[in-house]
Amino acid sequence: MKKPHIIAIVMTLIIVLWMASGIFSSNDGVEEEKKPTQANQKMLVQVEDKNAERVFLTLTIQGQVEPNRQVSIRSDLKGRIASLKFEEGDFVQAGEVLASLDIEDREIRLERQKALLKSRQESYKRTKTLSQSSLQSQSMLEDAFAELKAAESELAQLEFEISKLNILAPFDGIVESRTVEAGSFVNENAEIAQLVDNRTLKVIAPVAQRDIQKVSLGKLATIKLATGEELAGKVSFISPVANQSTRTFRVEILLDNENGDLPAGMSAEIHIPTVEVNAHFISPAILALDTAGNIGVKTVTDNAKVEFHSIDIVKSETAGLWVTGLPPRARIITIGQGFVEAGAAVDIQIAGAQ
Repeated sequence: MKKPHIIAIVMTLIIVLWMASGIFSSNDGVEEEKKPTQANQKMLVQVEDKNAERVFLTLTIQGQVEPNRQVSIRSDLKGRIASLKFEEGDFVQAGEVLASLDIEDREIRLERQKALLKSRQESYKRTKTLSQSSLQSQSMLEDAFAELKAAESELAQLEFEISKLNILAPFDGIVESRTVEAGSFVNENAEIAQLVDNRTLKVIAPVAQRDIQKVSLGKLATIKLATGEELAGKVSFISPVANQSTRTFRVEILLDNENGDLPAGMSAEIHIPTVEVNAHFISPAILALDTAGNIGVKTVTDNAKVEFHSIDIVKSETAGLWVTGLPPRARIITIGQGFVEAGAAVDIQIAGAQ
């Protein structure tokens, strides 16, 4: 008998609880309606005013330092090395005797040839005198003249050969290496030493065909050596023909090395100024992307609205980037750029301001 009363009480409690839940959910809706009002507050961003600056764009290429002149000293004759007058590392002057070959029997042959020439000269004189008196035929005179010229030629050849016994330095330089010893027998064209002139160095680098028009003779260049030293030089040579394999052009830059402090053979980084542009120097940390994926920088207008500017990176340095695409004077967002979109109104704080 009591069950209907119990059921009624339970049903009443359920209805009351259901109505109460509706009230509470209604209150939650009121709270949610208040939230958008808070979200409409302006974002605070930090900005920095920057002016565009004139900056030189440079072509950067890798190269190698080589001596201005380097030659292999060779013997014109075969023979035995009679004397050596240099050591590796010696500085020698142009025309200085580096080595001498043994004269061997050439001196004896020289005296014999001189005697033969004298005899041929006397013979020709007698034949010529008799020919003028019609006591000798013209053909005998011609034969005597031919023998005289042959003797003169053989003597000149032998004297020239003897002059080649002394091997001379072709220019001022340092002996890089020596390949023979006194008493060694050498054949014709045998290498005696390597001579290097490094008082002037040349930096050789390949320039891509797309960049070759940016380089011109006499243009100043900055050379950064592997040792960390930075030197100035001038473009002295541009190959008129590209390398068939690499499609690059050989460019040479001369460096003064009068006291020989800089060694050849080092790698070098070459910076050649090309054009001058107006650009802003920025930190890479402030770069942003727009909805289309373009890289750029966000700025604030005079009426405190955010603007997005697509930029081009024209030069990079350790401390930052040089970019184009910004107004000549730009109020750049340096903190908070990731939380605002183009067109949004913002509150600003000037960087460094108290």
